[in-house]
Amino acid sequence: MTGAMALRMTQISAPRPAGPLSPVEPGESAGSGEAERVGAIVARAEFALAHGERADLLAAVSDAADLTPQRRYQTAKLILEAGLRLSAVREGAALVDILVLLAEVAVLALEPEPAEPVLLNYAGVIFYELWSLEAARALFLAARRLDPELPHLDTNISGVKARLRGHGGGRARQRRPLHPALVGLGRRATALADAARPATGLRISLCMIVRDEEEMLGRCLAAVASAVDEIIVVDTGSVDGTVEIAHHYGALVLEHPWTGSFAQARNVSFAAATGDWILYLDADEVLVAGDAPALAELRRQTWREAFFLHETNFTGHDESGVAVVHSALRLFRNRPEYRFSGRLHEQIAHTLPTYLPERIRQSTVRIDHYGYLGSVRAAKEKSRRNIELLLRARADGQAPRPFDHFNLGSEYMAVENFGAAIPEFERAWEVATGTGPEAGGHYLPALAGRLVGALRQGGRPEQALVRAEEALLRFPDFTDLVYQQGLACLNLGRGDEAVAHLERCLEMGDAPSRYTAVVGCGTFLPEIVLAEEELRRGDAGAALTRLRRCAAAHRGFFGIYRPYTLALLAAGADAETAVDELETSLGDEINSMIRFMIATALLEGGATAAAQAAAAQLEAVLAARPGNPPALELLLEALLIARDFPAFAEALERFSETDLEERERRERLAQMYLRHGYLRSAAREWMTVVDSQPDAAALRGLAEVARRNGQDDTARVFAAEALKFRPPANDKSRE
Repeated sequence: MTGAMALRMTQISAPRPAGPLSPVEPGESAGSGEAERVGAIVARAEFALAHGERADLLAAVSDAADLTPQRRYQTAKLILEAGLRLSAVREGAALVDILVLLAEVAVLALEPEPAEPVLLNYAGVIFYELWSLEAARALFLAARRLDPELPHLDTNISGVKARLRGHGGGRARQRRPLHPALVGLGRRATALADAARPATGLRISLCMIVRDEEEMLGRCLAAVASAVDEIIVVDTGSVDGTVEIAHHYGALVLEHPWTGSFAQARNVSFAAATGDWILYLDADEVLVAGDAPALAELRRQTWREAFFLHETNFTGHDESGVAVVHSALRLFRNRPEYRFSGRLHEQIAHTLPTYLPERIRQSTVRIDHYGYLGSVRAAKEKSRRNIELLLRARADGQAPRPFDHFNLGSEYMAVENFGAAIPEFERAWEVATGTGPEAGGHYLPALAGRLVGALRQGGRPEQALVRAEEALLRFPDFTDLVYQQGLACLNLGRGDEAVAHLERCLEMGDAPSRYTAVVGCGTFLPEIVLAEEELRRGDAGAALTRLRRCAAAHRGFFGIYRPYTLALLAAGADAETAVDELETSLGDEINSMIRFMIATALLEGGATAAAQAAAAQLEAVLAARPGNPPALELLLEALLIARDFPAFAEALERFSETDLEERERRERLAQMYLRHGYLRSAAREWMTVVDSQPDAAALRGLAEVARRNGQDDTARVFAAEALKFRPPANDKSRE
């Protein structure tokens, strides 16, 4: 038997925690009653293992029977890990005794629910070390059947196969189990392995809260209906056709008055759900075509408690191609303790067993989110509403958490109020990166990216560089931070440093979706900036080569086409040749946004007549979409660039008839005039706002107009007045 013990656990692997046992993980309350019980049970079991006290060990295991399912699983996992650690320092008969006890614990833990890949793998290690090889192989294969990505499984399966073939240094007598008890335990383990299969018959409940979503809801439900078993829709006061659309898809519709709390409304929908799993979506989120079967398959994984879906958030205007990706927690087990909290940007992750990371996984299922498109945000005034709700919560006396500061900063950033966003982000970063109880959080990478971006766009590029370096120590593969460093260096006139950062972005590629990453920061976005820098340095050939390659790989992204057009002109092409190449490369994918970018570049390159022709094309493209604010904005800007003032006046009249509020419309016009040097027109729009109801954005705009006119004293006066407009909780202005 001593010879057999030379084959130690180093031959195959099971992940084992470093450091002392603790049932309490970061983000979890140490005072939790169940967490404390787990700790006491595990300590008792570890003592019993160390002293070979089988009765005490089984009593400790029995004490975990009335814990919640996640705590029972955690207890078994920690006991097995403690025993495996202890076995590493034992030899001979003492080692066999511990392993036999562990084998019994593993079988007892798996019998109520065999579909536990981590426990199956640990059990396989234990039976392998005891030379119960058929049982070990069955356990490893069962673990792989459930979770092929579980660490060490391939190594473990190879190791047990080698022993079964007589390799690995074992003699024939070592191929028999090392203890008589393993005959019965091996049979039980093999039966458990055979029973360890994904569940069948489980149901998914789709839960939604809606209000006046007739434009988006049908598309959402049509995409997901085949993957779910029931639909629960909580309507908070729709006056359009939302309820009828929900009924058309067989939804149970519950009327619930709006109380100002998204969490409360969501929890109403959860309480009505009868499925085993809950999927929650908003009406502007759409399951990607073809992903319904993969979503339906997730319900079978009972060894998980929740799944992240891969969400792409489309931003900017409808045709801009700008998007941000992140991991969205959208699917979880239907348990009464899993409920939301928070008036806005409500959270549920803190109620899930985050102390067991294997319980919460990233899936491959994709959803597209259209709620942050310019047209959608304008129609629903999301940022204004969200700022109002967040400030109302603060005025109600609720002490803001770092996540609240992050959310408010994000809403200020969405309306380009960087001066208000930065202090919110800074406060969130200070607390979330500290050592207090509110440190950490799943949103920390997104916070880092937005803080650095706000600093740079808010005129503080040096501070943006410092914060980016600090954040990269935590998130070294977060490409967005390096991209912001490149832009900040350009802001500071440090071109060579900028190029180095942007080239690094291309080496890194796009960041993982768990970071809430901007699509393209590791591909086409740095390529475009590098091409623009090459154009600035007079190397049109290099810029054109880069942009042709970029357009071939990412031709739907509108930002490529302004520098592409300029590079063609700079390389000697005439306007007609340039437009022919661009239209040929795009084919049917050319859209109004791209036409606008081409018109802009033609004018910049001196091809005025061609720019006017492009603007006329844009007018024809948009004729089918009257009253669409983003589309009309593109047309207005194209006509302004082309200096076609009669057509501009006509389009301006159409723009005034859209459903944009007057304040928002004047702000957009003022910004447009300012971009193109029409300072008097910009000042006129902002003065009209100030005469009616002054706010910080209009006063800052007037300060910028004065600064560009060389009226520095006047600019300082307007800027000082703008600082007085930190909005109160009930402010309904744009700020």
